[in-house]
Amino acid sequence: MTPRPRALDELSCEIVTMDVTDTDAVAAGFDGADESTTVIHCAGIVSIGSTVTEAVRTTNVDGTRNILDACREHQVHRLVHVSSVHVIPEEEGVLTEVETFDPELVVGEYAKTKTEATALVKDAASDIDAVIVHPSGIVGPGD
Repeated sequence: MTPRPRALDELSCEIVTMDVTDTDAVAAGFDGADESTTVIHCAGIVSIGSTVTEAVRTTNVDGTRNILDACREHQVHRLVHVSSVHVIPEEEGVLTEVETFDPELVVGEYAKTKTEATALVKDAASDIDAVIVHPSGIVGPGD
């Protein structure tokens, strides 16, 4: 059980921890979700590797696909997908907003898998109310 951060004390929200690669765990985690539910999907594996490994791809891409499937099944109100600034290709050290997400245009295992996952979410926008955010980093307890 994940301890509830004090910053969430005043908010009406539930923290659900699950293995996004396990469809049964995702199904259990979505128990009770419905059209009034907003899901914030921030699971992922960060890697500085250059070669895409099965573990990172399974978590970042297939895990996102599992979350999308569960959102559809439960007709959740909104999905907030926590992507990464690394999914945006750099041109001469400059990042600009993009219309498409292509893993071939970014460098590194994390960037490629998060780009593929972000493309899945963007493509799902026709049937899921999805918001994609691109933080440059996430800091939590112990960081």
